[in-house]
This record gives sequence, C-alpha cells and structure tokens, in this order.
Amino acid sequence: NGHAGKDYVVASSEEEAYAKAKEAHGDGVHLVQEEDVLDTWFSSSLWPFSTLGWPNLESADYKRFYPTSMLETGHDILFFWVARMIMMGMHLTGEVPFHTVYLHGLIRDKEGRKMSKTLGNVIDPLTVIEEYGTDALRFTLATGTTPGQDLNLSLEKIESSRNLVNKVWNASKFVLSCLEKLEGEGYEWSEDSVGAFPDAESLPFAERWILAELAHLVEEVDRAHERHDIGEAGRAVYNFF
Repeated sequence: NGHAGKDYVVASSEEEAYAKAKEAHGDGVHLVQEEDVLDTWFSSSLWPFSTLGWPNLESADYKRFYPTSMLETGHDILFFWVARMIMMGMHLTGEVPFHTVYLHGLIRDKEGRKMSKTLGNVIDPLTVIEEYGTDALRFTLATGTTPGQDLNLSLEKIESSRNLVNKVWNASKFVLSCLEKLEGEGYEWSEDSVGAFPDAESLPFAERWILAELAHLVEEVDRAHERHDIGEAGRAVYNFF
C-alpha cells in the first residue's frame, strides 16, 4: 500500500500480479489495476476492426467493411500507426486491413518548418476559411502536394486558389446567363447534352481547339486519379481553366 502510484506489476492475471507484488513488497501489499489499459498507438492499431464490431466477426459492419481498400495518412506515422494496424489486423483477424496506403505530405509553414504554437507559425484553417473560403483552402491542400512530399503552406498560395475559385464562379455565371438567353430564343438543353457535340467538325476552329483541349484534360485527370496523384489532377484543371 505504501508503494501505491510508484511501482507497477505486469502480469497476465490478478493472482500472478499479487504473487509478484508480495515477493517484492511483502504480504501486506495492495494492488490497484491500471484503468487506462491501452496506450494511444496500441488502441489505434485496433482501429480498422474495433470500430466495426470486433471481436464479433459476424457483425454487419465488420462483414461489409473489413478489410477495406485504401488507407490515407501522413508519412510521419507510417511505423507508429500503419505498421501496427497491419500487424494487429493479421494477428487478430487473419487478414490485412487494407491493400493500399496513400501517404500525403505534411503541412508546414512557408519556410518549411513544422507548425507549432511555440514558433507561432500555425495557420488556423477556420480563420483561413472565413477570409478565403472553404473551396480555396481545399484546392490549395489538394494541389499543393504530391504523394509523400510536404507542402509549405502560405497565404499567398491560398489567395491564388481563391482567385481561381472566383474565376470559376464568374465564368459559370456568364455561361448560365448565356443559356438563359438561348432558352428565351427556344433553345433547350439538359445535363445529358453537356459535353456531347455530334457536329463538332462543323464548329469554328477556336471551338474545336478548346474541345480537343478538354478531351486531353479528361484523359490527363483520369490517369492522375488512377495513380492517386490528386495534386497533378488539380493542377491540370487549374492550367486548363
């Protein structure tokens, strides 16, 4: 009892724990079982299946969602978390929890330093969203990295993305206003007709050129998505627009 909070006994059962404690401290020892059983990384390693009803392997969620296909995470916890999830998944379920790991970069400040309160270089996403908008922040983060490479984030990059979002917004309003004018002249359009140009060969050169560029963009973005290169897909759209 006098050693409470100072010494730990590690054992597989209460009987074994008391035997070890008495041997070390005498018969009057009193043990209190640790309440915080799992540390952060151990509990995290159980995450792919413990959230789905495990150890009940017949639960609907477990049967439907485990194993999954892809894990997306930062490269800095590849060993701390990803490796542990794979090992625990194989040990406790007999299956690898996912077949693909997508490692995104870390978000650093514009000088490449890790963000911290001590350095005072933390960019608050809520403040950024309030000033520049959610789409601008999302586009900056999505296009600013290639898999495994860090992003040096600056407000100038977010401002550039906001400018693009504004251009898309204004261009869309222009197109919609033109469509309204055409509809007033008896023209009908639907979502099914978008991108369908059966008489493209008869269009003027400028129109045929931009349609060819659009077709090239679609192919480029499809290839980028197939290799999980979200940044390259976004940059292609940016350049085209």
